[in-house]
Amino acid sequence: QGYTQLTTLWSCSDEDTKEMEANAYNHGQALQKWREAINSNASEIALCGKKSDVALKEIAQKVKGVNLIVVDALAPSVHVHGSHQYWLKFWKSIKKPFLLLVPILDAKDELRTFFLKSRYNHGEEEPEFYSEIYVGNGDKTMSFGLIHEGNSRSLMNFVRSQTKLNLREEVKYTDIRKVTIRGAMREQTKYNPVTFSWADYDQRPGLEQFYAQQPIGLQSVFQFGIDANAKRVLSASAVQSAFKSAVEEFSKGGETKEEFHEVGEGALYIALLSNAQVAVTWDGAGSIMVNIFTYDENVNHFKAFATPLTASLPQMNLMLSDEQPRGYGGVINKSDRINRDESPDCYDHYQLCSRLEAKGNCVGGNGAKEWMSKHCRFSCKHCDKNSSSMTSEL
Repeated sequence: QGYTQLTTLWSCSDEDTKEMEANAYNHGQALQKWREAINSNASEIALCGKKSDVALKEIAQKVKGVNLIVVDALAPSVHVHGSHQYWLKFWKSIKKPFLLLVPILDAKDELRTFFLKSRYNHGEEEPEFYSEIYVGNGDKTMSFGLIHEGNSRSLMNFVRSQTKLNLREEVKYTDIRKVTIRGAMREQTKYNPVTFSWADYDQRPGLEQFYAQQPIGLQSVFQFGIDANAKRVLSASAVQSAFKSAVEEFSKGGETKEEFHEVGEGALYIALLSNAQVAVTWDGAGSIMVNIFTYDENVNHFKAFATPLTASLPQMNLMLSDEQPRGYGGVINKSDRINRDESPDCYDHYQLCSRLEAKGNCVGGNGAKEWMSKHCRFSCKHCDKNSSSMTSEL
């Protein structure tokens, strides 16, 4: 259908490039020539002193957007990279419809794939579809990647392109292999989200569960794996000796009951203490699992038991560590997180409420009183007598 303006960008000659690198004055003169050529609407301009992506941006600004960019197959590879950078950084100067023809020869197809995928990071008012046409002459195959709107018109033109390719003598076959929508971020011009406040939700089921939980202790699980450079191997007797020593140190001389069982090629070690239970499993190879429970939630299980256990074993690496409170009533919190005097009808939103109350914020000025009456009802004693403690159902 023709064009309104065609501009050819030529690579800077090796001689001119050396002169610019040797003398800053020559570089400045090259930039001056570039500016003069742009202002005079020259149809051919040498890329001396200008990166190709910046040059494309300035030309696009001059002509108010470009529709077509073609990189010659014999052009230096830096121009391929430059056109990609223009595509990434200055995509707002691209007009629709737009066609970018860049030769990328890559046996693994990594560069072309990255080239196309990088386009999806930019916001668009309309969703984009990505399609590919594979074309072969019997010996070699090449693919054309197209980004289009995905409507009936663009899909019809896509099929017409395949038909025209089939009419060429050198083409033996064509194949459409992809018509997929891209899930990139889009600009939503009419986006009007609906938001909800805390008060819009029914908080009571969650509060009832929170105040119904009854933590009674803490459980930790550790998995150790023998180091690849360890000079010794694990054995049932070595693990048993380390287990007995760790239990003795952990119990501090208290009464304990221990059990040892061989299971397959591995072994199971169990110890029952007055304030804890410990189970250690060895897989018969290079892995040890430690499972420990204590009624005291403040005990550091790793320091108090796991470290003494592995001290006399070959060098071990910690592979897994997990810790969780245990009890009944759907326990998810330690006991120090739950104020038993609160209830679903009267509670503090934040743990710091008690400290703020002690500072006098419940009757303070500058909005403190209003904030405390909303978020710290329990600490400020803004509750009915009937709701100041847990109900019998909880």
